[in-house]
Amino acid sequence: MATTAPTPFDVRLMNFTATLVFVLFALTLVVALAWWVLRQPFFPIAALKVDGEEVTCAVLGNGLSAEALPVVRIAAPEGAYDYQNKYFTDDVKYHCPSGLPEAEEREIQRIVLAAYRTLGGRGWSRVDLMIRAADRKPFLLEMNTSPGMTSHSLVPMSARAAGIDYAALCLRILAAAALDYSATQRRVAVAPTETAA
Repeated sequence: MATTAPTPFDVRLMNFTATLVFVLFALTLVVALAWWVLRQPFFPIAALKVDGEEVTCAVLGNGLSAEALPVVRIAAPEGAYDYQNKYFTDDVKYHCPSGLPEAEEREIQRIVLAAYRTLGGRGWSRVDLMIRAADRKPFLLEMNTSPGMTSHSLVPMSARAAGIDYAALCLRILAAAALDYSATQRRVAVAPTETAA
């Protein structure tokens, strides 16, 4: 029996079939992986759970001239500094001065300043941390680059402990403010240059 060479239609059909088989195989893998992930008792992104005290430390200034203000220790009922306790109860106590050992407070301020400078913080920020109870090691939680500035917020509380009243704090923040672009860059961004005809 003689075999004939495949026609162009046959070649296209074989390529289509091979592609279809590959796509179906890939989809099967994706569905199987999704099914496995959704059946896990945990989401596969992990974060370290730190049991201990929560503190916060405000920073003022820019670059190397930035300074960390006194640490505020947060004492929430049963350690639950959540939305409910923060905004709807009077059970949370804020300690500033923090009452932490001086060396521990200085280490927190050092870590906060390093993070602030590394992330390019400017003006003012508040950095939240947990101090692990087992070994008193501080862990950064987040940096708030536009923290609350009401008279009862944590940044003004920390500033008061450093001898900076609310008006002086606001003036220092304003004095450190800077535009991100020069006047020339702003004109270009607002009014594009004409194109040659």
